[in-house]
Amino acid sequence: MHSRLSPGMGPACAKQTACTTNLTLIASAEANARKVHQLATSFTQGETSEQWIKMHVKKQNGRVDLKALCAHYQGAGNTTRRIAEATRLRETLHYKNERSLSFATFLSKVQHMFNLFKEEDESLTESAKFRFLMEKVQNPQLEADISALKVKSGLGGTSVLFTDAANLIAVSVATLPESISKSRISSMNQTGDASDGAESIYRNGKVYSVASGSR
Repeated sequence: MHSRLSPGMGPACAKQTACTTNLTLIASAEANARKVHQLATSFTQGETSEQWIKMHVKKQNGRVDLKALCAHYQGAGNTTRRIAEATRLRETLHYKNERSLSFATFLSKVQHMFNLFKEEDESLTESAKFRFLMEKVQNPQLEADISALKVKSGLGGTSVLFTDAANLIAVSVATLPESISKSRISSMNQTGDASDGAESIYRNGKVYSVASGSR
C-alpha cells in the first residue's frame, strides 16, 4: 500500500504538521473568544446586565459571557415580566378612533403582544387572534365591518385569518372622515427642495423622498 504522505514527509513530520494546525485553530478560537468578550463588555458597560458577565471577566471568554447573559435574560424573572407585559396589553389595548390611538399603532402593539406570548411558548391560535381583534376594535363607525367579519367567520366553519381581517378593517379606517382629515393635514407638510430636484413628503408619520419627475 502506497503512503499518501507528501514526498519527503514521514509519519513524524505529518503528526507535527497536524499538531501545528490544531494549535493554530485553538489559538484562533481563543482570539475570537477574547474579541467577543471585549464586545460583550463594551455593550453592557453601565447596564444592569453588566453584573452577569463581571463574575467571568478573568476568563476573557466571550462564549462564557454570552451563556451567562442568555441564562439571565431567559430566566424565570424575565419570563414573568414578558408575560405580565403581554397580559397588560391584552387587557388594555383598544381601538376607538384615530385621535386617541391610530389603527396602525394599535396593530403594532397587538403584534408585539402576540410576539411576547409566542416567545414564552404561549402562542395564541389564529381563532383567538381573530376574536381579540373583533373584541378590541370599538370604533362605532366600524361596527358594520366587524359584524360582516363575524358572520363570514361563522359561515360553514370558515376561518378568517387575523391578518386578513386587520387588512380589511385598515381599508375601512382609511375612508373614515378623521383619517381623510389627517391625510389632508399631512399633505400640507409637503416641502420642496429645488437644489437637488427632489421633494420630501411627510406622510403617515414618515418622510418619503420622491425624485423630481417621478410619480
